[in-house]
Amino acid sequence: MCACAYHIDRSKTLYHGQIITLIDHKPGTSDEERFLQELFPNGISQAGVVYSSDIHYKMPEIAQRFKELEFEYIRRFMFNDKPSRFQSFFCVESNKEARAWKKHLELDKDSSVPIWKVRIPDRYVVLDAFWRDRQACIENTPIYSAWEEYLDACNYWSALRSETPRLEIVIPLTLFSVEVLERVS
Repeated sequence: MCACAYHIDRSKTLYHGQIITLIDHKPGTSDEERFLQELFPNGISQAGVVYSSDIHYKMPEIAQRFKELEFEYIRRFMFNDKPSRFQSFFCVESNKEARAWKKHLELDKDSSVPIWKVRIPDRYVVLDAFWRDRQACIENTPIYSAWEEYLDACNYWSALRSETPRLEIVIPLTLFSVEVLERVS
């Protein structure tokens, strides 16, 4: 049995009828390619491509990439029953939630970023992205704290709901595929 959900297509690459699966690694010899092949021998998702891509001198994006790796390592050591974010597809339960996410991502004014209705398997995990996006602060100044990052990762992977949850459906593309049905906005 399958259900429907909604996905914000930030990369603007989805199309009607598409079946979303893991992306095979291109054979390569660079250290980065070997690193990804070793960590994810079955391939990575589009999100994994973004999380592992190079960034040059954009601190918020660099910090987010480090956080994704920290969350991945904590998942591997402590929550290996949960799907890797590097190998997953993300969506939400309703078009209303997708529009709220689009606003949170500051994409609500960009009509070229579509929302798609997708068919998803009936087995998935729902996690609270609040923990992934939370920034530790001291006296309203953002800081990096390994302890806070660890706690946030544990809260995220434990499926703990925050006081202001931003829920995301996480579908492991290592086990399932997702079908793109129709564009809704």
